[in-house]
Amino acid sequence: MAKKATKGADPAIENPWAFFDTVTTTDRYVDAHVERPTYGFADSGCYALNAVVCGDVRGGFPKNKIVQTAGLQGSGKSLLGKYNFCPPLFADGYFIYYIDTENETTREDLINYAAFPPRQFKVLHFHTVEQCHHGISVILKQLEDYVEKNKLFVNPNKLAFVLDSQGMLSTDKNVNDVLSGQDKVDLTKAKKLSAMYRDITFRLGEMGAPMYVTNHLYLDPNAAQTHTETKKVAGGEGAKYSASVILSVYKIAERVDKDPNAPKKEGEKKEKEVRGIFIQVSNIKNRMVHEGFGTRLYLSYQNGLSRYYGLHVWAEEA
Repeated sequence: MAKKATKGADPAIENPWAFFDTVTTTDRYVDAHVERPTYGFADSGCYALNAVVCGDVRGGFPKNKIVQTAGLQGSGKSLLGKYNFCPPLFADGYFIYYIDTENETTREDLINYAAFPPRQFKVLHFHTVEQCHHGISVILKQLEDYVEKNKLFVNPNKLAFVLDSQGMLSTDKNVNDVLSGQDKVDLTKAKKLSAMYRDITFRLGEMGAPMYVTNHLYLDPNAAQTHTETKKVAGGEGAKYSASVILSVYKIAERVDKDPNAPKKEGEKKEKEVRGIFIQVSNIKNRMVHEGFGTRLYLSYQNGLSRYYGLHVWAEEA
């Protein structure tokens, strides 16, 4: 039976690490003996996509990390952001800054076609990496000041970002070169993107602000010589390190008979129409599940992303 501590006993005998409870670290959570908040996941509305992103069909998009989807044009990257990343966050009380770099998304489009709540989002238009970095940083600074002023440990002003798309961002150097008539290769974009993510990644996590980024895949001309992947994520290596999840997506159109009951004449092909797309999604990088883990999703143009499609792939393998 253990002996009871006597009055005036040295606390180091009972707890040999007691001294470190008094050491100042300058980490406000540690010094205040407060556990950092856990933010959980936002259900994407598709069990298979949840599992691919976080390894749990009941999970989804992490609420304080960066998730990037990379693919060729028209592969469904923006659709997943508008219809699967944003809605659960809106339902949970988040305000979303939708950053459009292609000048093709309007506030009216998001309200009318994606059912965005009118008072719960703003569309920002940025052309260069520097503008995007500055804009996000200014927003985060105001939240950081609010939290510090009120001595809070959890940011009560829930927000999220969508960057659509990273691949279309230019740089100040490229803009100035074009204006001055100089045709130079811009080698600064990867460095600028890397600097942006180095600055905002930690701050997003501290504020509990998730970010969804769409990006481009490009064909690597040196793949045969270097024996590497033929498709690479645009933006350089620095930007790849900051995202907790990077998904590769590509689509396969679903073509069905426009009128399956119509009689077919000899030698005549039935007229086809596209009613949706299959989206092959797999992990390029993920800190929660292994690389390459993925499945095929089904997106109906009429009903959206199927809740259950994609699970059968793993069932068949099992």
